[in-house]
Amino acid sequence: RSLHTNHNLQNIKNLNKKPNTAGKGPRWNAINSGGTGGLWSALPVWGGGQQVDTTASVTSGGSRFRDVEGERLLSIANERVKIDNMSVLDAEFGNVHNDDDAAEEDYDSLLRRRAFLNKDGTMTLNHGSGESASSSRRVMRKTCLRTIKRPAVLICAVGIAIAVVSGTMTMYNKFMTNDSSAVPTIEEEKSENDSTYEVVDIPPPVDIPPSADEIPPPPSADETKITELEVDNVMIDIDKERFDQMKAVILESRVSTPAAIQDTTSAQFAALLWLVREDPSHLDPDNTYLLQRYGLAVLWFSTTKNKYYHVSGEYTTAEENENGRKLNGQDIEKWFQHDSWLSGLGICEWSGIKCHPNEDGPDNVGNNYDGDVKAIYLRRNNLRGAFPSDIFRALPLLKMLDLSDNALAGTISEDIGQLSGLEYFNFTANNIAGSLPDSIGDLSLLTEFHISFNQLDSTIPYSIYKLEKLRELDLSRNSLAATIPHEIGAMKELTSLNLAYNSLEGSLPHELNNLQSLRKLDVSHNKLQSSLPKEIGSITYLRSLDLSHNEFEGDLPKSIGNLEHLDELYLNDNDF
Repeated sequence: RSLHTNHNLQNIKNLNKKPNTAGKGPRWNAINSGGTGGLWSALPVWGGGQQVDTTASVTSGGSRFRDVEGERLLSIANERVKIDNMSVLDAEFGNVHNDDDAAEEDYDSLLRRRAFLNKDGTMTLNHGSGESASSSRRVMRKTCLRTIKRPAVLICAVGIAIAVVSGTMTMYNKFMTNDSSAVPTIEEEKSENDSTYEVVDIPPPVDIPPSADEIPPPPSADETKITELEVDNVMIDIDKERFDQMKAVILESRVSTPAAIQDTTSAQFAALLWLVREDPSHLDPDNTYLLQRYGLAVLWFSTTKNKYYHVSGEYTTAEENENGRKLNGQDIEKWFQHDSWLSGLGICEWSGIKCHPNEDGPDNVGNNYDGDVKAIYLRRNNLRGAFPSDIFRALPLLKMLDLSDNALAGTISEDIGQLSGLEYFNFTANNIAGSLPDSIGDLSLLTEFHISFNQLDSTIPYSIYKLEKLRELDLSRNSLAATIPHEIGAMKELTSLNLAYNSLEGSLPHELNNLQSLRKLDVSHNKLQSSLPKEIGSITYLRSLDLSHNEFEGDLPKSIGNLEHLDELYLNDNDF
């Protein structure tokens, strides 16, 4: 919008003056001061004073020439117009200045472009609406830049920016490093600020006894029993009272040694921990069958490759509980047959376990019950590891023990003599080493003893010949040395004697003629010497005789022809 204001210099006295004169400067006040001394009151109409051209006449319509007085008055009028239009120019161009000299210079420049004196004696004031909007924006940008470039403003802005960035980086470093030392303590602030602090003693709080409603109930019995036990640097929750009671029962019965129980990596400790924490049957410490359940658990942990010792059992459904126990997805080599082992069922329902009948019935078929273990039959079942002697002490009524064709290691301990009712023992094809214990002679009811294909050494104990009811003795394929003792003649019930593939020396004892029930005699692949005793022909019912791969010499006794029932005879690789 274009705005043109025409002012007749003859009526310039009557221009409206702004009432507010604050901040206009001394020049404006001098021009607008009231009374006779003011410039406006002394301003005459156009054409007064001395003319420049004396020949020209000045009429009421205005002179065509400017005289000296007129030039002066025009200068004063321009000054008045400039000051009077300050606010208009400021509003239009955004130029507000407190410096009078700078403002005066700016307005002089603006008035030269905005105020025009016409030849007819009038003045035109153009407010700049005729110029483009881009020109106004350029003027505003220049004004803003001049303000920013002032040193004081620039210094303040840079200081504020530095403070903000420094504070932000400090807080970020504290957050990322979580360094408590970055926060100054009271002592550090005191040293930095050189200020003193007064230490005030705060009295301790007064204990107010709680009301009856606020007193918590005492912990239950179960809560007071639970404690933590450190196992291989892992803390586990355990019922300490129950743990100590079961441990005491086991130690008092001497089923396991204290050293084995205290070793947190042993199968004995794992079995005890299972009984206390995870056995679904949750037997009482004084239960009659606790030790037998414990002994079988020791057998499991000793011969199963796993890392179960400190891993909770997983029982998902009732059907799975009855069929067998899962071990939390561990990569293990389990037994081939292990149904119901370490489940909530009674031990008589565990795979390979046979119990003595009790008052519930003759065989207790299909019943879930604990009982006295009669037989363990786990032949060819992938048992690996050291055979635990705890079995001999935990199952006193055991009659049959068959763990043949597995990968059991270790030795046969003296504790085997505690199985006074044992009738059948078979450890064939394992890795049992050492020597046979003398306590084996205490197995008075033993009828079969098989321990071939192992790593036995030393000699055959003399006590073994005390087993008068023994019918089968197989010690073949070991590393037994020494001689065959004469006491062998006392084993009158013996039907099969296999001593092949050992390192036996000497000669065959004459007492063999007492073994009238013998059906098979195999002493092949040894270092036996001398000649054959003629008494060998007195074993009437002998069916198989293998004397091959020895160092026998001399002539065969004629009595050998008396063996009417002999079906197999091997004499090769000797010196006959």
